[in-house]
Amino acid sequence: KFHKEFHEMIGNKTDEIGTLLLCHLLIEYYMDRYIKIAYPTIEKYSELSLTFSKKINFIFSKKTLFHRLYNGLKALNRIRNNYAHELEYNIRPKDIDPIIKTIQNLEEKKKKEIPKDIIELFKYFTVMTCRIFDIMINAIKKEGQEEGIIGFIKWGQSMLNDDE
Repeated sequence: KFHKEFHEMIGNKTDEIGTLLLCHLLIEYYMDRYIKIAYPTIEKYSELSLTFSKKINFIFSKKTLFHRLYNGLKALNRIRNNYAHELEYNIRPKDIDPIIKTIQNLEEKKKKEIPKDIIELFKYFTVMTCRIFDIMINAIKKEGQEEGIIGFIKWGQSMLNDDE
């Protein structure tokens, strides 16, 4: 009985869980890079030991694109946590709805088809999310310089004021 049960559990979801964990790690990597660039005055960031969830809340701002990623990131983290605490967890449509809605919201003009396969959906969401982080990281480096996100927001406001 053990042998059969064990092999069913280890074989059934390896690709799904592995992809989910890799996607979660990649997003967290880019999120960490973003936080370090956006908030340069935090000298001992690694010692804060922020969870993924706390990092999502930390970066949330209506002044950046991240508020549009919020629900998708929370959903991805919730799915990862469900897998971490429940071996027989099965993803339900309501679990991935926020991820799908986040993609639709960000890509409404592109009219691209959103992957139906859960593994491809995780990958798609991860590429989109990491790309946004990378764009923000590079923009803050260029325009915010030593002031991080504060300098970037000031630059953006000055650009708006120059247009008036």
